[in-house]
Amino acid sequence: MSVFKDRVVLITGAAGALGSACADYFADQGARLALLDIVTIDGPHFSRTCDLNDTDACRAVAEEIEREVGPIHVV
Repeated sequence: MSVFKDRVVLITGAAGALGSACADYFADQGARLALLDIVTIDGPHFSRTCDLNDTDACRAVAEEIEREVGPIHVV
């Protein structure tokens, strides 16, 4: 059993090559994903556009993740 099973994993830059590879890995491990990027991400997981330079936007999306997906375990 994976230590990531049912854990909420937040991945920033999820639309890029490295972020996408990380998302694939954690999804294969049974994690619940919260994906962020400055561009739109399509797929079955929770995803939002977010500019990480905008503190208020980051705070708002973190609260939304906790409401909709659960508390964040891995960043």
